[in-house]
Amino acid sequence: MSEQVQAILQAVRGLTPAQLAELRIALTALEPLAESEPDKRLLVHSIQGKYRRVPTSSESFLRRKQEDLKLESMP
Repeated sequence: MSEQVQAILQAVRGLTPAQLAELRIALTALEPLAESEPDKRLLVHSIQGKYRRVPTSSESFLRRKQEDLKLESMP
């Protein structure tokens, strides 16, 4: 756990019951915002689907370049 999260937890432990109730309300209000953010995995998969035939790895690029060089060096 990060130091920042640990500091937050320590501060939360020191809250009064009324402050805890207020914090719960505030956190509940944030939940819809978190749910509305696009899931990164879905975004990645949608991009992969659209560009699945586009070679992206450096190994693939080097393999194509070697093939090109072979073709260029042929008489």
